[in-house]
Amino acid sequence: MKNKLIFLISFCLIFFALSCGDSTKRDNPVDPPKPKPKPITPAITFEKDGEYTQLQSFGNATAEIADNPVSSDSNKKSLKVTKPKGAETWAGATLLLDPYLDFSKSTIITVKVYSPEANKPILLKIEALDSGDASMELEVNTTKANTWETLSFDISKGKPGKNHTWDTKNKYYKVVVFPNFGTIGDDTIYYFDDFAFTLAPNSPDLPDTKPIIPSITFEEGIDEQYKTPAGFDGVQASVTDNPVSGNAANKKSLKLDKAKGAQSWAGVTIEMEKKSHIDFSNSSIMTLKVYSPEANKPILLKVENNSNLESYVQVSVNVTKANEWETLEFDLSKPSATGKGHTWDPKNRYHKIVVFPDFGTTDIEATYYIDDIKLKQ
Repeated sequence: MKNKLIFLISFCLIFFALSCGDSTKRDNPVDPPKPKPKPITPAITFEKDGEYTQLQSFGNATAEIADNPVSSDSNKKSLKVTKPKGAETWAGATLLLDPYLDFSKSTIITVKVYSPEANKPILLKIEALDSGDASMELEVNTTKANTWETLSFDISKGKPGKNHTWDTKNKYYKVVVFPNFGTIGDDTIYYFDDFAFTLAPNSPDLPDTKPIIPSITFEEGIDEQYKTPAGFDGVQASVTDNPVSGNAANKKSLKLDKAKGAQSWAGVTIEMEKKSHIDFSNSSIMTLKVYSPEANKPILLKVENNSNLESYVQVSVNVTKANEWETLEFDLSKPSATGKGHTWDPKNRYHKIVVFPDFGTTDIEATYYIDDIKLKQ
């Protein structure tokens, strides 16, 4: 009986101790660890189309999509930026995005870099569409040589442009990289890959988002998609009767009067009117009908970005006939010249078509006609 009583008392004491233990731990349990934020999926991998809208180099650097120096089945391509000897200290490459960057959830951009040497400064800059001063920039040094490493740029801690204030609501459309920033070019090559950031769900403010395939016939003046052709530096441009009549479907053409004393580069510009650019996704060849007073005259055709005059490619083709129509072909993927630091890319945005009759010649008064400006399909 005594043993049963001792057992019962011991059981009650243990139960009381358990039920009346540390109330602090019971009432305020330890919070479970918060999950680590998921890394942002790379927005630009250079493995597929549509990740960006335009690639532009500057400062005498060259930029191109090239084979990855350390290739794998899932990562074959990267951005190759060459900084040749004598290139500017600020030479680099710009990626134009659509839509704009979204910093509402993260202010960090990560970039993989393959540098020939360690301890080289990589400057990353983001810019608004129309102002280089509406920008933020941050510099991070590489730590490895001849191998890939991931650099992290917290944009919120970067240096703002002139009179600019950082705000996650700002709309930045450009990502700019400056390899070995601050040093004159010395023929070194840098590779960039897997730009990781978040893009806004849409960007109604980005102009020039509509690609169009040009087909300009001048039969009803000028299509509403284009501004009135503008002659410059000694060329007068006007829509007029076709010099060879008789075709009911082709009564009009664009007349170019090149006056005596006109500049050797005199010509005419046809610019997109609305939010559009030339669609080179399926063809790089533009065709143009020309009616020249003499054979063997050079016709230069140029396509140009409307906000960056160095963003252009041009091709020169000679006419072979006199006083009759002939169709010339201009393969813009094989340019005779490009803007300073510019590289042809069908994803580049070109908004202007410029034609230079008898390019390079001055002090000769002559009249040329052009018609049916199209993309060869």
